[in-house]
Amino acid sequence: MDKKRREFYVEGVGHIGSVEEMAEKAGVTVSLLLTKLGKGATDEEVYYNKKVNFKVFSKEYQSIFDLKKQYWLKSSRNAINYKLSKGATLEEIIIEEKKGEMPEYYIEKGRPIVVKGKKYPDLMKAFIAHKDKISITYLGIERRLERGLDPDTAFFAEKYQKVF
Repeated sequence: MDKKRREFYVEGVGHIGSVEEMAEKAGVTVSLLLTKLGKGATDEEVYYNKKVNFKVFSKEYQSIFDLKKQYWLKSSRNAINYKLSKGATLEEIIIEEKKGEMPEYYIEKGRPIVVKGKKYPDLMKAFIAHKDKISITYLGIERRLERGLDPDTAFFAEKYQKVF
């Protein structure tokens, strides 16, 4: 499925030809629109900016914590929300965690990064590749990099000397 070419249909409004057009007409950001779609929202729920529970594999969950518990997901709430905001669906996130298949993202963002000698297209892909071997969150790595640490230290140092 080419997520960039997705069309929408809203009763009383008609066809909407793209993700960007839908976001503009609904008065939301593309990231919020993608998050709602990833959670299983209908076109009408997105357009009218209605609250959406987590709908996955024909079941509905009230919270992300219920979803994580049901599927034994190791990813943090923030990591799941980040993936949703980039265009992954809940089903893709669950399959990624269980089978290692990467979601098809709508928004590919970020700069290449080299970790342990391997080049990754962005920080999230590097984090996903190493998440089972590290004890720090994605945001923690991001903060360490912002403070000037090299990628290997940001990913693998248990503790480091803060220099301000």
